[in-house]
Amino acid sequence: MRKQIYRKTTVNFILILIFLLSFGFYSKKICEASDAVNSEKIKDFIYHKEYSDKIKFYSQAIEKSPNNIEIYNNRGICYVNLKEYKKAIADFNRVIEINPSHVEAYNNRGACYVRLKEYKKAIADFNRVIETNPNYIDAYNNRGVLYARFKKHKKAITDFNKAIELNPNDAKAYYNRGVCYKKLKEYKKAGVDFKKAKKINPNLLK
Repeated sequence: MRKQIYRKTTVNFILILIFLLSFGFYSKKICEASDAVNSEKIKDFIYHKEYSDKIKFYSQAIEKSPNNIEIYNNRGICYVNLKEYKKAIADFNRVIEINPSHVEAYNNRGACYVRLKEYKKAIADFNRVIETNPNYIDAYNNRGVLYARFKKHKKAITDFNKAIELNPNDAKAYYNRGVCYKKLKEYKKAGVDFKKAKKINPNLLK
């Protein structure tokens, strides 16, 4: 019998939507055909069923291994994908209870707090990640986005600088930093960052 392997997973919460809405990069496509609408409903059904099935699987696994933190973390990810953030937080809390140094759980919980608009708690979690692992790129991006959201653009730029230092090919970090430069009216720097982001990932804004 094959042994089930639970991989470490993390919420990829590197928001650029906050900025996209500000600058008008939103979709204007409208579904006109009824079959297109039905197709979307089918996709939604399959998407929800997929994660619901995974949640059932992980729940059964937890009964057998109640202290396996990766199972809780993975189930939490599934709840995030279903937008059940409070349930996700409960799972990430359990991970942290078992292992207080589990940076993925703090990052994931912080992402959920953002979705629930509990921004102070989110910042605290991203701070904890960075204190525990100064090379955890997602936490810098996530915290930077929150700083930018509250118009603390210089602080945000510092975080995006660090993310880029850790990963020079992080298109989202360049784009987000560019938005901050634009807000600070440093248009030349903003233009350089936007071009760099597009070069790294031409599909970033699609």
